[in-house]
Parts: sequence; C-alpha cells; structure tokens
Amino acid sequence: YSMKKSLCGHCLNRKKGRSAAAVKGSVAYAFVVAFVLFPFTTKEALFGVAMLLVLLVALAGTFCTLTGKKAAVLLSLLACVCFFYNGYGSQFVASGGNRVAGQVGLGRSHDVLVENNPTTLVSRTGDDSFWRYDSAEVVQYLNSNMVQRLKSPLFYDSYYNDLVDEYHTGLGLAASSINFMYAGLDSRTPLEALAGVKYFVTPDESDDLIPPLFDTTVFEGEAEGSIFRVSQTDSYLPLVFTYDKVIDRTVYDELDPSRKQQALLQGAVVESSSSPLEDANLVFTEERLGFKLESLDGTPIVAGGGKEDETGFSYDGERFTVYRADTRIVLDVQVPPDVDAYVAIAGLSYRDLLPSERLTGSERAETPLYRKQQLAFQDIVYGVGTVDAKVRLSLAGVEKTIWNPTNASHLYGGKDEWLVNMGYSNEPRQRIELIFQDPGVYSFDDLQVLAQPVDCYESQIQQLKDAGADKVADVRFDGSTLSCRVSIENDPRLVYFMVPFSKGWTAQVDGRPAELLQANVAFMGIELGEGVHEVVLHYETPGLKAGVVLTALGIVVCAVAMLARRRLFSSHTKRHMDLSATDKGAQQ
Repeated sequence: YSMKKSLCGHCLNRKKGRSAAAVKGSVAYAFVVAFVLFPFTTKEALFGVAMLLVLLVALAGTFCTLTGKKAAVLLSLLACVCFFYNGYGSQFVASGGNRVAGQVGLGRSHDVLVENNPTTLVSRTGDDSFWRYDSAEVVQYLNSNMVQRLKSPLFYDSYYNDLVDEYHTGLGLAASSINFMYAGLDSRTPLEALAGVKYFVTPDESDDLIPPLFDTTVFEGEAEGSIFRVSQTDSYLPLVFTYDKVIDRTVYDELDPSRKQQALLQGAVVESSSSPLEDANLVFTEERLGFKLESLDGTPIVAGGGKEDETGFSYDGERFTVYRADTRIVLDVQVPPDVDAYVAIAGLSYRDLLPSERLTGSERAETPLYRKQQLAFQDIVYGVGTVDAKVRLSLAGVEKTIWNPTNASHLYGGKDEWLVNMGYSNEPRQRIELIFQDPGVYSFDDLQVLAQPVDCYESQIQQLKDAGADKVADVRFDGSTLSCRVSIENDPRLVYFMVPFSKGWTAQVDGRPAELLQANVAFMGIELGEGVHEVVLHYETPGLKAGVVLTALGIVVCAVAMLARRRLFSSHTKRHMDLSATDKGAQQ
C-alpha cells in the first residue's frame, strides 16, 4: 500500500511538473509570437508588454501548486494590472507622449469651455441681435457653443441632420470631414455670410486666417495665456431674407464646389423646377491657376519620376506611392494678390501599404532575411492599419488638413471631394506644399488651384441683405416657433430661413397652411406673391403626439391589468380561506 501511494505521488508530481512546463512553454510561445507579429510604436510600449509577459512566465509555474481560491485572487490581480495599463498607462506611451497630462482636470470643465475659452470673447461685444460666430486656429471644444449659450456652425452628435451634411459634402467642406461633426466653415466668405456669421475669432496677428470681409477689429482679449482677436463684418445675412431668383437642384448638383458656393449668393436652390421665380443667370469669377508638380528640391515630378530612396515617394502618372510619413510634394504656382486661394481635390482615394511594401528599392535590398520574414508575418496578421488618409496643405504660413476616412473606417461618409481655403492675402504667394501624413498609395481624379476674387461677394451679399431689409420685419424666434412679416411688391420672392429643414416643421401664411420648401439643399423657404404676409413656422417633434397617446394607452392597460390581477388574487385567496374553513369543520 505504501509503495502504491509513493508511486501515485511520484506520478502526480511528474504531471504537475509537465503541466507547469506546458504553461511556461505556452507563455513563452505567446511572448515570441507577440514580438514577431505585432508592432510597437514606442520603446515604452515594448517595455510594458515585455514586463507583463515576464510576469506571466514567472507566475505560470506557481499556478499548479496554488489552491483554486489563491489562483483566482492572483489572476484577478493580474487582470487589474492589465486594465490599469490599458486604461491609464497606455495613455502615456500609445502615441509616444503623456496624453493624460492633456486631459481636463476634475472641476475645470466650465473654466475651459467658458471662462477661459477664446471664443467666449464674442459675448463681450454686447450685441443682442441674431448672429453667429466662427473661428480659425482656435482650439475647438466641440459643442462648447451650447455651454456658452452662443450660436456657431460647430456641432458634434451622432443624431444629426443628414441634409446639413449633404450641404457640406456638396461644397467640399474640409471642416466637415465626418458626417456628424462640423468644425466651422473654413473661413469661406459665401458660407460664412449665408450662415449669419458676424464675428470671427483668431489668434492675434493671424491676418491670413481672417475672411477678407471681416475688416473691423472689435475686441482683443486674453485666453489660454494668449491674445485673441474678434473681427466683425457687415457683410453677413440675417436669419430671414429673400431671394428673387432660383436655381434648379439638377443644375446646382452639376457644379463643382467652388461654383456651388458662388451660385448660392445668386439664387436659392430649389428641388422643383416649377417655381414661379426666374432662373438665376449664374456668373462665375474664379480663376484656375496653372502649376507644376515638384519635389522639395525643385526637381519636376513626371510620370515614372520621384526617386523613392531620396524623396520617399514614387509617381506613375496617376498615383503617388508614399513610403515615409510626412512626405512632401510642391505645387509650384503663382497666386495673385487680393484673392482667396483654394486647393480643389476631387476623387481623393487612399490605400495603406502592407509592412513589407513600405520598403524602398534600396531598403529592400539591404534588409536582412530575418527582417523580411518578420515583415511577412506582419503582412498576414497585422495587415494594413491606417484607414484614414490625412493630407496637409501649406501656403505662406497657413496650414490646413484634409481628413479623408476611407470605406474601411467607421467614420467613412462617402466623401472624396474637397475645396480647401488657403486664406486671403493682399500679397502674391507661391508654392503650395502637400504633405502626405502616412505611407500609402494616394490618387486624385482632379487637382486644381483656384484664385477667387472677393469683390463680387461683397456686392452680392449686400444686395441680398438690402432686399430683405425693407421686406422682412418683426422676426421672432423662440426655438420652436419662428414668425415674421413679409412685404412683397410686384414679382414673387422666396423667403429664406437660415434654419435646417426637417420633417417636424410646418408653415402658415396669413393663418392658412402653406408649403414649406427645401431650399439651398438643407434649409427652408416659402414662395410668396405680392402683398403683406404674416408667416409662422412651428416645429413639433415627429411622432410626439402618437408617442404620448401610446404611452397613455400603455399606462391605462398596465393599470387595468394590475387591478384585474389584484381582484383575481383576492378571489383566489378568499376561495382558499373558505376551503380551509370547510376542511377544518369536516375534521371536527
């Protein structure tokens, strides 16, 4: 018996040893696979994962000798360490910097969003009329304008009006690269005017970032430790104004973004071609500038050119293959003075490179075999990781970014056409740099540089403003009801409301229901004939009444069911008591 017990114990110890060895082997294998297959962007991340795996190897041999409770406690502690590293420690190393230090501290949100926010400076103007503000080169805390109780074309919410996004997309607005996030109007004069933007906030001495018609400085103040300027324009449009011309939607959709923004100041875009208003005779004043593609050193870029080992890219006549981050090419162009400069990009597409494809010809020849095998593993497991193409543009100190999510990104919204405002200057400018932020294959269906004079804008905006000044009066807006009095003489007009179109809006003219039109793609309008009219627009959440009725009905049904259940329970209880009493009497 004792010999049998000894043999059993020996076998058990051998099994435990094998189990411990198997666990250590598995962890060691995981260690090797992790380091071969997965890239680490920083040494800190590499060190953190290495320490974690070493800890696993050290603990693996103890699991077989621990009781179930102790092993569970140890595993729980290890999980806590992992969660702590993932949620806090990785903030320091994931992007190579201390991201935690950049977070807003507890109790400081109001100070950051309101008290010390540069855009709050516009509230000190004391202007109690209807206006909006926009900004450039100012840190934008999304939706901060709601906390400030100020109006601005800033917005961030997954519940958004898709017509506004359609409006921005058609205009190639780079500040709205994501469907549900609007970060201003890119200093584009027509769009700022059509949105009722009266004030513009910029850092001091940033003249090129200010739209040219914002020619009056009304306030300067300090915020975030710097001086900011509030500029004002008189060339902005009121909440309600009138158009005397219209543009059919099919005609508008055929225009490029540059011409679309010019057209919006010449006529209202309507969905139907049966409008009683005259069609606008569109006039366009932009100039398309010729340019040469060059490398940074001034070498012309031609098809088959681009020495990838020296420049970091190659060009085959249709696409740029970029091997290094922040690779630059130059558009050698002469931009005349006193114009807005635009870069128009149509059909921007991007494909990330596999790890093994990021080697240039000479790098591939010099790469040792083990490194090539490592890259091959990464091709299979890691694949392509970048799904958002970012292209930065720079001209005379003004830098803008195109953020173009691809269809592999959860932020993709079908956008591939952009019109980027590179600012206004009264001096000639030259050489626009395109900076490809990530390695990959970039291609464009069309790439243009445009010069847009602004003199015509001022006259067109003033014409719309003057036309509405003596025709629209007593404008009142309380959030759900917008009312005004409109006087029309002779020819019919379209009364335009600077409020997004939605199914919840209804219109009345002189107390009678009227058709509310979708104007300028995303906003509202009503066509009126001669006379003085009282116009009232009212918003009610679609389905609100039906929801209230169904809720009330549900409450009634629940109440009836509860009463019926209580009565049924009472009758069952009474019957049970009667039966119990009968049984007791029979027993006696």
